[in-house]
Amino acid sequence: MNLIKSKVSRNAVEAISKAIFSQEEFHYYDKIELVIVCDYPFVLRELVLYLKFIDRIYGRLLDWNLHSYSQKPYEQLKISEVRTGSFELVILQEVGSYITPLAILWLVLKYLPIAIKTTSEATKNFSDSYKNLQEVRHKIPAESKKLETESYKNLQEAKYIIPLQAEKLHREIIKIDEETLSLRVNRKQIELELEEDEKLKTLEEKYKKQIPQLLKELLSKEKKNIAKVRKFAIEHIKKIKINKKR
Repeated sequence: MNLIKSKVSRNAVEAISKAIFSQEEFHYYDKIELVIVCDYPFVLRELVLYLKFIDRIYGRLLDWNLHSYSQKPYEQLKISEVRTGSFELVILQEVGSYITPLAILWLVLKYLPIAIKTTSEATKNFSDSYKNLQEVRHKIPAESKKLETESYKNLQEAKYIIPLQAEKLHREIIKIDEETLSLRVNRKQIELELEEDEKLKTLEEKYKKQIPQLLKELLSKEKKNIAKVRKFAIEHIKKIKINKKR
């Protein structure tokens, strides 16, 4: 694991991995099986985007910037088997240095559908603020002309107040726009789901509290396509399973 500049401690990452496999007893040459159960039919391009997302998340767990990962084919994630019927993609790896990345990958894929907040409210606020700003800008000439007939003092005050109102609204729009573009993690929902997760029931609370931050750091790196990937996960991924290969 190579989470550069991460706010999540290495101890937390290792503890999460151990908790996920706490019910398993491993021996040398044992294998871990990550199974992605898909519902079909689906659009091929959407599946490709989802698989690319999986590869990049896994790659960042080995090399945060993906530089060395892209140059080492033997380290790159491979699909070991495709099972028909319910269409299952199987990733199989031997127990070793890959146990932690594969466990964290499972965590990311499982919590992806609920991990991100929707931006509909932020978009609505942006629209309202933009409308208000335009209204203020149109009022400036009218208000100035009206105040020309009033006292000189009031006119001078208006020249300062009205631009300040416009500037304030402009700053609000910038702030809302940045929030809309940034990835916002649904911390409360994640925490609720974690309490019910059987795989993580042995995980200490101090480490469990770091999971939302870990998800945010990994998902933020894939912000460009995260909405499409999340949509595919919600619509087509029925289950994400990780276990010792029987």
